[in-house]
Amino acid sequence: MCWTREKPGPKNRIARDAVSFAGGTLSVRDLDSSLQVMDVQDTNSMDPTLDAGNKILVMKARPDDIQAGDIVVFANPYILHRITKVGSDGQGRYFQSKGDNNLFGDSYRWRDHDLMFVVLGVLY
Repeated sequence: MCWTREKPGPKNRIARDAVSFAGGTLSVRDLDSSLQVMDVQDTNSMDPTLDAGNKILVMKARPDDIQAGDIVVFANPYILHRITKVGSDGQGRYFQSKGDNNLFGDSYRWRDHDLMFVVLGVLY
């Protein structure tokens, strides 16, 4: 018997056959040119999923494509957290987020213009 509940996970954005590794080079085709590798900072908010020294593979976020479970990078200040809710209010679409290791969700609502990147993968 399972005592845990299902939590939303990140959206699958890369087809298995789009990834190849040859000669020490990892290649991902069919992605736009915004693909980048970023370092994870030592904040502990995303432990154990992400920790200092990990690298994340990210691409430019498209707000219409973001769903609960996605891990995103917000701008100003840079925050790397998981989306817990996508909703709308009088100001339009908003995103609520939480660090995996934080007891409580973030107290503010992020907007489309706050989204920078969506995480595609983690390099441990």
